[in-house]
Amino acid sequence: MNLTVHVGEFAYSSTIHGNAQQPVIVELAFAMIPPPLRKCCRCATRDDLHQTFMMANHNDGWVLHAFFYCTKNMACGTAARTQLDALRIKVLESSPTCRVHCTLCQKPPVAQLLLCPACGIVGYCSDTCRDKDMADHRKECRTIKEQPVDF
Repeated sequence: MNLTVHVGEFAYSSTIHGNAQQPVIVELAFAMIPPPLRKCCRCATRDDLHQTFMMANHNDGWVLHAFFYCTKNMACGTAARTQLDALRIKVLESSPTCRVHCTLCQKPPVAQLLLCPACGIVGYCSDTCRDKDMADHRKECRTIKEQPVDF
């Protein structure tokens, strides 16, 4: 199975032999990212980083888009999540056979991804995940709608 990892404009590919489970694939994907690219997507610092990702299952393997953000500034986390959510919609629109995962639990939806009715960008696999994340998402929803996203 193929694994492709995207960080910004860079992409790295590898082949995974055997039947690896999703947590192992995610661990392998982040191990493929060179240290110089592990920096905040907004302010470019390398200190106190967190990571988030979007993982999609295509017919020929897995594609993972990684975003790093620092914990020093709340806007950095919002920027990472905004980019992630916009990318999720872009992938859904461009590839109907692609399976995109839930914003909260990262599991694939059973049927169609449930999008936030206000911004139309953030997606969930179920009403349960949407309800759990709604308090956090409300804080970002207005920012997501107003902020342009560059890739």
